[in-house]
Amino acid sequence: MVEFVDGEFGGIEYVYPAYGPDAEHPMSFTSDFRFEGPATVHHGSATVGAKDGVPFSHIHASWVTEDGTIRGGHLLPGTLVGPNGMRLRVFALADAQLLSETDPETGFSAFAPAVTVAAAPDHSGDAVVSRVRPGEFIDEAVLAVCREVGFDAAEVRASLGSTTGAVFTAGTAPWPAVEFTRLTGAITGALGDSLQLSLEGEVVDVAGTVHSGVLAARANPVAVTCELFVRRV
Repeated sequence: MVEFVDGEFGGIEYVYPAYGPDAEHPMSFTSDFRFEGPATVHHGSATVGAKDGVPFSHIHASWVTEDGTIRGGHLLPGTLVGPNGMRLRVFALADAQLLSETDPETGFSAFAPAVTVAAAPDHSGDAVVSRVRPGEFIDEAVLAVCREVGFDAAEVRASLGSTTGAVFTAGTAPWPAVEFTRLTGAITGALGDSLQLSLEGEVVDVAGTVHSGVLAARANPVAVTCELFVRRV
């Protein structure tokens, strides 16, 4: 799992969420866009793994253009690092790999973790990566992960995915889906009676508009998938 810290994009190939063709498929994506750059990194998250046996990445990011406009979306092959470079924070997983496969429930490709041959799951580590399925609330998934593996205090880092719109404590982004370019947060007291959980995010909506804020509790169900990384603190 990867966080974009700072730096510069060159050309950017991207899409963002769009309305789907019918009620059975309410979400889709726009046609491809190309921004020639350069642009300053604002936020970004990536899941790095494999698809059909070859390296593959799922990347959502936002950037600031030279006129100060913030744009964002789902990055495509052809996106370039700018001449001033980029800094990334990488969370390496020693005993898991992430595999992208077509999800029969949604029809979209989605990453899910698989245990590597080298190690079996034993819940003794300091980090967990999960795929959260459609309809699950993101904050409830964070709590469930912590309780299952015994993390009383943890942080959410380098996570990305989509929800059916976004509900912040001060504002909303519209249905049917938004894509998170950043999802971070903290949880304490997960194993006791003094639970505190706060998540912050930045999303891109169906108009290509970028929104950010603190997520409202039990109000943000996953749309297609959420690649969730939780780290013990």
